[in-house]
Amino acid sequence: MKRIIIFTMVCVLQSSDLNNLSFGTDSSLDIATWNIEWFPKNGYVTTDYVTQVIENLELDLLAIQEISDTLMFDQMVDALDDYTGYYQSAWFAGLGYIYNNQTVQVNSIYEIYTTSPYWSPFPRSPMVMDFDFEGENYIVINNHFKCCGDGNLNQSDTGDEETRRQIASNLLKEYIDAYLQDKNVIVLGDLNDDIAESGSNNVFQQIIDDTQ
Repeated sequence: MKRIIIFTMVCVLQSSDLNNLSFGTDSSLDIATWNIEWFPKNGYVTTDYVTQVIENLELDLLAIQEISDTLMFDQMVDALDDYTGYYQSAWFAGLGYIYNNQTVQVNSIYEIYTTSPYWSPFPRSPMVMDFDFEGENYIVINNHFKCCGDGNLNQSDTGDEETRRQIASNLLKEYIDAYLQDKNVIVLGDLNDDIAESGSNNVFQQIIDDTQ
């Protein structure tokens, strides 16, 4: 099993910080997840900064949430050496990937839970990438769960934000248990909740309780 390093980008970067960025190693699978917030929020200034971030971090794979302008996304990726971009739609600010095509060999990318019964727990359908890295197979599932709420799970209300995130979390677990049980699976993205909450309000509790 290769060493995997995952980085969640939540910081606000200044242009002076960009040249000092570093992450991962040449021998590890280096993955980041980034809610890029209605990309590109500030036009070409945003694309220039994101380009510098990706180049300086030398990531193998970046999972992105909130791609709003797909044309500028394509232009940015085209300007990156050795990187390929993928998105399926910009529905509710779409999900996407940027990956190093020299280190990551993509087998397939597809969405799950796409039909109307799942639109409440998944306002953006989870995006699955099946890929190989240095001879090892991995599955990454990129997500952007429903935001907001009061921090309290109300399971009698299917429209409650926490309940929607709990249902989404449980559905992801069901999918992994059913179809990816023997795979190397990485679930990431903007899950919009706190994994350290008490059990009564923890939307991830079913996953936490599974010792397997």
